[in-house]
Amino acid sequence: MPRTNKKACRGSGRLRGAVGGERLQDSSAVPADGGTVPHIACERLAEVARWCVYLHHTEAAVLLSMLTMQRADDAPFSASYTDIAKRAGVAYPLCVHSITVLRQRRLVELVQRGSATQANRYRIPASMPPAGEIVVQLPPAEGGDA
Repeated sequence: MPRTNKKACRGSGRLRGAVGGERLQDSSAVPADGGTVPHIACERLAEVARWCVYLHHTEAAVLLSMLTMQRADDAPFSASYTDIAKRAGVAYPLCVHSITVLRQRRLVELVQRGSATQANRYRIPASMPPAGEIVVQLPPAEGGDA
């Protein structure tokens, strides 16, 4: 069995145990059931899919990944920005921005703000606004009339 140079692997991005030019595959991200989410109703998925047409692709990916985290009884779920970003396959700052936009459009509710040791708790509302309805909560105007 060939030996690996752990010090060389540390800075190269290769996983520990990789030999030569090969990369080890991390299988922890692949669901055991093959990627199906049986608790999502077809009507619910169709409602979210109608919204995905009006969203940026990163926002749609974040919304769909959060939908897979939502339990069948619509109970709030805990998720950190890092967890959501990994599931959606987007960068951390884009995930933060996407969740902000989804919250402004009332597609995602923040049930409880997290702390340094706990993640935020979110819920996807049972009744989403009609697809394409632009719902944005703008900050109050400063200064008066222009």
